Amino acid sequence: MLVYARMYRERWISLLMATTCASVAHAQQSSAAASRSDFAVRPIIGAYVPTGDQRDVLRDAFHLGIQGSYDIIPKLSVVGTFAWSASEARGIPSAPKIDLFHYDAGLEARTAGVSRSSGWSVAPFAGLGLGARTYRVRSGSGGNNSKFAGYGALGAEARTRRIGVRIEARDYLSEAGPTRALVGSGTRNDVTLAAGLTIRF
Repeated sequence: MLVYARMYRERWISLLMATTCASVAHAQQSSAAASRSDFAVRPIIGAYVPTGDQRDVLRDAFHLGIQGSYDIIPKLSVVGTFAWSASEARGIPSAPKIDLFHYDAGLEARTAGVSRSSGWSVAPFAGLGLGARTYRVRSGSGGNNSKFAGYGALGAEARTRRIGVRIEARDYLSEAGPTRALVGSGTRNDVTLAAGLTIRF
């Protein structure tokens, strides 16, 4: 099972690295073509942290994903995210491995940013979004179970021209998961903490 989890993680990391390299190359080639960059892609890496009742069910987990965004206006963007967290059940003798797949879309508002003499600017941001989450129990009869989810986000991004680095915290509210047999029903809360590399087009 550990070998399977390692291979699964390495496959995700390889995919994100390939996407990042291709995106950076494209951004460099097109940097002189336009002064405004409305589209962005962003690989993210961090941690999934269950809180409240959800912490009695799931363990902290590695968190990996990718975001895409489009600037509606300079200070407002629409953001789409797909991410994966590799968690494990608590309080069960067999402790099954559980994959969490997060997919959502939302709006992100930011300030004009504070410019530095080095050419970098730093801007805080806040966001809200809705989506869903699928729990995949790797063993047993749990199967896949999808739940609605919503989030609030806070963070900051430092950027220069087409490249940026950000940190982001998201607070999620969702239906109870992964299965009714494990956690019953109700609303659950958890947090993701992530860093990302932004490549603008």
